Amino acid sequence: MSTMALDTLVNALEIRAVGNSSPSRARSWLTQVLEAAGTSQDTIDTALLAVSELVTNAVVHTDSARILVSAQVVDGGVRLVVHDDDAPADWQGPSRGLAERGRGLLLIQALAAEFDIDRHTAGTTVTCLIPMAA
Repeated sequence: MSTMALDTLVNALEIRAVGNSSPSRARSWLTQVLEAAGTSQDTIDTALLAVSELVTNAVVHTDSARILVSAQVVDGGVRLVVHDDDAPADWQGPSRGLAERGRGLLLIQALAAEFDIDRHTAGTTVTCLIPMAA
């Protein structure tokens, strides 16, 4: 599992009313955080794609009462952590092949410098490091 250095500011969002608007709320929040940190637009766009996919997965595939999102701008990029409090019993990982859905995690894995999924009794935590755009 990835660790988070605490020598830089960690921003956090708690989404308590989980629903279809949750990904939009996470994107709006992350935009404000990353713009305030002076992050490049290309990096912001990639981080927004990642947080949207991760929060959407939590909404669609779990019955979570809340979703926690954190963002930390570090030397290597933007570290995102998304945690839901209800790990799905039937989760089998990213889809492959010709499936119509299930490619969001594969996309994030391709974009991220680091990627980790931690499934446990308290839910699922996904951590990724989105590299700074050149």
